[in-house]
Amino acid sequence: MVDELDRPDTSEAPLFALLRNSSDGIVILDTQGSILFVNAAAARLFGRAESELLGTSLGLPSASGEKTVIEVLQKGAGPRTVEMTATATVWKENPVHLAILHDITREVEAEQKYRLLAQNTSDLIVVLEDGEETFISPSVTDVLGYSAAEFIALGPFGTV
Repeated sequence: MVDELDRPDTSEAPLFALLRNSSDGIVILDTQGSILFVNAAAARLFGRAESELLGTSLGLPSASGEKTVIEVLQKGAGPRTVEMTATATVWKENPVHLAILHDITREVEAEQKYRLLAQNTSDLIVVLEDGEETFISPSVTDVLGYSAAEFIALGPFGTV
């Protein structure tokens, strides 16, 4: 089955090229979780050759249509944080799961660094999203004399 899926017929060649050349990792799994197709981006995420991955099972979750954040342990390197979307579909008349893997490691690392800075600064930092305070730095007590809960109770920027 791997060979059949790896060689598209002429009508599928453009779609197959998109899958193979996507900058996001793409993995096609059979209903038992065995890898039938993996593109170069996914192989890089796993730190393995495409040929080494075909026919194996990596235990990827396959909740259809939902985004899931997973940690991928790269062979010979550190872990990568990956946002995965899996979809049940049919390919070559067989039920399969299509998993799209987007590496978000840099974004997660940046968020952790900024959170660490914000939590340890002596300046007051307030993050508003849709008019609601979603983050208040612990320095609110030193700067304004309020706890974070008291500051939130005052309303946006203490205006109520």
